[in-house]
Amino acid sequence: MILDSAINAQLNSGGAVDLRGIPPGSSKVFFRNNKTGVFTIRDELGLYTYQFADSVKDLKWIIKADTATFLGYKCGKANTTFRGRDYEAWFVPQITLPVGPHLFTGLPGLVLKLKEQKGDFEFNLVSLEFLKEKRPILFEIKKTTLVTRKEYRKLVRFMIDNPDGFAASQGMIFRTKSIDGVTNPPPPPKPPYNPIELE
Repeated sequence: MILDSAINAQLNSGGAVDLRGIPPGSSKVFFRNNKTGVFTIRDELGLYTYQFADSVKDLKWIIKADTATFLGYKCGKANTTFRGRDYEAWFVPQITLPVGPHLFTGLPGLVLKLKEQKGDFEFNLVSLEFLKEKRPILFEIKKTTLVTRKEYRKLVRFMIDNPDGFAASQGMIFRTKSIDGVTNPPPPPKPPYNPIELE
């Protein structure tokens, strides 16, 4: 919400879109090389920013005959299986950008809606605005630690399964007290590990 509002305010005032210093809803950022199709992905885990390359050349779509309307656009339907999950997508053939949320690319139009078949993940484009002229997008340059996708996935799993151990691995130690003053009360329940990519 903060990110969207800040971007809209800058778009309305003209000039570059400056994303530096704006707290994001998610720390993961995707950069796509339109020539090679390779993504550079950055994510902040604890005190460090990690970066790895990823490719989605194995993504294959099955376009269906179904149609539906989203944001006033007549959309086509497509299905795919990607890294252990099945998805349904709705795309706009009139907007010939072969992109969508996360790593989903390759359809003959912009993806407005993407839903994982079990309902664990859903992406919906809620607003669409066309710029009259090109504007640069400015990102904060941060020191990054280069890892592989496999190493990154291990770090995320470690952070979720053992937050204290993950914090300690980065030099942080947490000491907590309960309301009655007892040091180190039982930790809160762990969030479920349910990554968008299962493979």
